[in-house]
Amino acid sequence: MTHVTTPRGARRRRRGMSSIMAMMFLVLFGTLAVGFYGATTMSVQVAKNDRDAAVAQITAESGMKFVRRPLAQISVPPTTASNNVAAEVYADLTSSAATTT
Repeated sequence: MTHVTTPRGARRRRRGMSSIMAMMFLVLFGTLAVGFYGATTMSVQVAKNDRDAAVAQITAESGMKFVRRPLAQISVPPTTASNNVAAEVYADLTSSAATTT
């Protein structure tokens, strides 16, 4: 059996190597944890924004469907002056609202 001896200075240099490696792994895992936290937080915010955008679009489309029928029933005579068109549309809308309720 051969016994390998190392110089005394080499042994001292290796002694702190495991502590350095442990600290490096702690820093690496800490950085990964912060990165995953940031990615998860950003993902939640993006999902909320997507949901809000979808709700806004559905609401707008619903409003358009609601208004489309009364607007299709408006009749403005061709002899109406251009400054009275808004009043004629208002009169038609209020009269159609009164008859549907």
